[in-house]
Amino acid sequence: MANIFKDLIWAIQPKKIYGLVGGPGTGKSFRAFLVAEKYNIQFIIDDGLLLKGQKILAGKSAKEEKLHITAVKRAIFFETKHAREVRKKLIEERYNSILILATSDNMFYKIMERLHLKSPVKIIKIEDIATEEEIKTARKSRVKEGKHVIPIPLIEVKKKYPNLVLHALHMFNNEKTSGLFRTKKQKTYEKTIIRPNFGTEGKISISEEAIVQMITHCVAEYSTDIVVLKVKLDETPENYAIHLDVAANYSSNNPSDFIRLQNVIKDKINDFTGLNIKVVNIEIKKSTGHPL
Repeated sequence: MANIFKDLIWAIQPKKIYGLVGGPGTGKSFRAFLVAEKYNIQFIIDDGLLLKGQKILAGKSAKEEKLHITAVKRAIFFETKHAREVRKKLIEERYNSILILATSDNMFYKIMERLHLKSPVKIIKIEDIATEEEIKTARKSRVKEGKHVIPIPLIEVKKKYPNLVLHALHMFNNEKTSGLFRTKKQKTYEKTIIRPNFGTEGKISISEEAIVQMITHCVAEYSTDIVVLKVKLDETPENYAIHLDVAANYSSNNPSDFIRLQNVIKDKINDFTGLNIKVVNIEIKKSTGHPL
């Protein structure tokens, strides 16, 4: 009876969900524990893993995947079994606060949806906690050397992923102690530098033509009354913008239809390619089937 009462109290308590959002290779994992400590966050979700303190509690690392596309699916808990395992562990642990690391707001909300988590308390941008120079250095390490960080000690990573490990990295942080005579205490965080499987066997890229074909297929599946006339992709180092010119049947020229189509395209391309789609702009260039 006492356990049932405790479970009921935990279930109705508000949960605090935080996001740490920044482009790939900007130093999110490197700073994750500093953010968790600042906001007193219990758990971290990073690249498919559920972490608590210095240990892996559940999940499977996206870094272990052979292909970049499957790594993205792993990171967003695309597989039901993977998502269920992490959800179950969170409930067992009676979580109260979680920090989710994501490359975009869209990815952050996708993970929340897959893990059945409710509204976030705060989304922290990497630019708010790292300087432009620090972000640039982190990106250089990712692009030129293919190095990634897992924010837990080397020995813990080696237990599950011995083939990925390169070396350990120690980070020092000065903390003020409480009491009448305050002094500075140095706290050490150990992180592990790895090279993922998808970064060791050549580069796999997706051509612009393939993306255009995917978008055209998405539209055709969504409605036979909407025809793609032209697709333009604008690329930045962190995301894509899709600009779509279409012809639409007069009877289906409903704004809500096109808002739904924008979301369908964004989600499908994100799920199947791992590309971070920032915006989908649709312009109706031609209207067919006008009434007499």
